[in-house]
Amino acid sequence: MKIVLFGTCEFAWFNAFENSLRECNAKVNTFSFRAIHPLGHIYNLYRKKNRQILEEADLIILAPTAQFFKDESDLKHFLPVYNHIYKTFSKLQKKVLIIQWQHCVFCYGRFKSFHKIQSERYGFNFIDAYEFCLKEKLLDFYMQIIDPEHPMAFVYSKMAQNICENFNFFKKPKKNISFDIPDFKVLDLDEIIDIKNDNFINQRTNLYKENVYNLKSSRELKLNFPKEYLGMKILGMYYRNNKDILSYCIFENKNQKILQGIYHVLSFNALEYNFIIDSEIKIHQILDENVKKPLFTWFDKTWEKNKEDIGIIGFLLAPKEIEMEELEFSEDMEFEISKEYDFTHLCEYLKEYKIVIEQYNQRKDPIKLTPLQNQINTLNTQISNLTDEKQNLFNEKNNLEIQINALNTKMKNLIDKKYNLEILNLEQDLIIKKLESKKLAKSLGIKMDIINPKVTFIQANSAKARIQNQLSYKLGQAMIENSKSILGYIRMPYVLSYIKDKHKQEQKIYEEKIKKDPSLKLPPLESYTDYKEALKFKEHLSYKLGEALIRANNNWYGGGYIKLWFEIRKLKKEFRNKKA
Repeated sequence: MKIVLFGTCEFAWFNAFENSLRECNAKVNTFSFRAIHPLGHIYNLYRKKNRQILEEADLIILAPTAQFFKDESDLKHFLPVYNHIYKTFSKLQKKVLIIQWQHCVFCYGRFKSFHKIQSERYGFNFIDAYEFCLKEKLLDFYMQIIDPEHPMAFVYSKMAQNICENFNFFKKPKKNISFDIPDFKVLDLDEIIDIKNDNFINQRTNLYKENVYNLKSSRELKLNFPKEYLGMKILGMYYRNNKDILSYCIFENKNQKILQGIYHVLSFNALEYNFIIDSEIKIHQILDENVKKPLFTWFDKTWEKNKEDIGIIGFLLAPKEIEMEELEFSEDMEFEISKEYDFTHLCEYLKEYKIVIEQYNQRKDPIKLTPLQNQINTLNTQISNLTDEKQNLFNEKNNLEIQINALNTKMKNLIDKKYNLEILNLEQDLIIKKLESKKLAKSLGIKMDIINPKVTFIQANSAKARIQNQLSYKLGQAMIENSKSILGYIRMPYVLSYIKDKHKQEQKIYEEKIKKDPSLKLPPLESYTDYKEALKFKEHLSYKLGEALIRANNNWYGGGYIKLWFEIRKLKKEFRNKKA
């Protein structure tokens, strides 16, 4: 029994389905490749190399897929491709079996009745694994796996065995059905390029040794098509990718530059746009802004780095004027195929396998789950202990926060007490200074107002008072008052020392108060309404004398007091001149 396979991954060389057919003593040839476009089936049906294989076949098996269809409008364009595949199968007059796998409909899921209708029309045998799984409620069981597009191997193996056992029951196609088929042409590169060309490599595929043209990233392939092919369009390309990574090439004629994706090691891809053969056909990998990129989502900018050498084998061509006719077809259409062509009962094993697997799991699951459950219990105990520990730490944290707050309150109270005591001490020092000043005044026989100028400290409403309260002014005023008599000169050092100490104490009290309450800080002098008038006080003799005394005191070691005597004489002279 000779069987020919047309499909994608599930029918690929050395996969479970193909292996099981061989184990049943069938001689198998497969034209199935990963991600092959349906036009690839037409390429293989029309290729001269394959003619003998097809003529000798006892059974042709096709597994249609919709994985290349991006949306409903695109799918409608590709249904005619399958229609031409079915027409070609009918023309061969070989037994044909169509398998509609559950995962193909489940994952891509539209127009599932189309293939039934075509099988009924041409007399092909049909297995609807999707409808069987849907009816027997098996879809969830078989599709809930890591890779739903690629079912478990036993699904394919058992189906292959059932097909071999029921081969004699399969019907041959109906005869004398009239239809038209486009004048497809297959043109391999070794037909138009001398195979002695250094770029040709003879590589083994699952069927033949192929002459593969190695297109290097640094070169371009210029093609001179025979005259009879000029004006035709290239529908797709059969290729060998030297590395199993996404790559590309660019088809260029006089008017077009279109990008063609290269997806897998060996496959067939359709050109997304119409590409017409003229006298200047080039194939290369040079991207520029004029290159029209496919809408197909597999292509992205990362491909620009994948300029790996690719191998070109051949092309599928069709006349320019031929368009794939759109078929009037609804995806919701329901259709029951005749019993004579319906072999869906060969899917019964799927139900039996589910029962066996579930019964096995019912026995094995408790055994497998016991160690896991023990681990879960241990982890739950650890989680519980950690939760308790977390709660204890939380409670301890709250207690510590309460203690910290209490200590902060206590510390604040202590700071307030310390501050109040410091204020009281400063005030006490002032009282002592006042008593000392009274004692000094009494012993010297002078009035108190000479030692204590009648200027109050911190006048917030007057710039004049603020300047009069400065140490310079107070010292100068005392110097003038005490310079009016010999006795005044004698007591002047005591008076000036007292004024300086008292001013220092008052400043300290002020600084402590604003430290506790910044709102008590006096505003800048410039903000007072009498600021300009107050500046005149700095020109008074008393202010100038006070400033000179402070400078002399700060520079006493450098002869500051000697300089002071001369400066006082100078200031008095300037003051008299102003009066005059």
